[in-house]
Amino acid sequence: ELLKRSGKSPGPILKIDEEGFWETKIFERENGEEIQEYYPFYEASVIRPFNEKKILKSPKLYKQFLEAQSMLDSIKNGNTPIDKIIKLDELAKLYAICDMARVNHGFAALNQRWYYDSESLLLEPIAHDFNGESRQTDKTPVIYGFRDTNLVTMTEPKYTIPFLPMNSSKFNELYYKYLNMYC
Repeated sequence: ELLKRSGKSPGPILKIDEEGFWETKIFERENGEEIQEYYPFYEASVIRPFNEKKILKSPKLYKQFLEAQSMLDSIKNGNTPIDKIIKLDELAKLYAICDMARVNHGFAALNQRWYYDSESLLLEPIAHDFNGESRQTDKTPVIYGFRDTNLVTMTEPKYTIPFLPMNSSKFNELYYKYLNMYC
């Protein structure tokens, strides 16, 4: 329905499975022990399509899913520059809008959703789960790329997807263009 209403061609929508994340949350709640920092839930997560049964039944959609899964996996693991995998214009707009609104929850890798555009052969971000954080103050960084936790200094794999775009000069050019436009 989302694709149809947006005038998009049929194609898989993907996400990184959250099961391991929620398992650690439940364990922590039940045992009073924090394990999330050293439990590799992100590294062990798999990439799944929405409407999995439909995808598996259609040779065309299944082939598209495998291609998209490979692309998202390479981004998840930080193996590939995003410039030839993601529609940068759409991603830059999303980052700029969310920065202006100070809603960044949806940037977390496990909250992101991706559409595989079979015409451009690129992944397109789908805005999902963006909400304001109740803990934000006037000192909370607004510009996502200017945070102290930029990918250059990040060591945790779960931060790769949200910060990887900041390593692309083309993305940054578009991102600042939209920040200026939306200001």
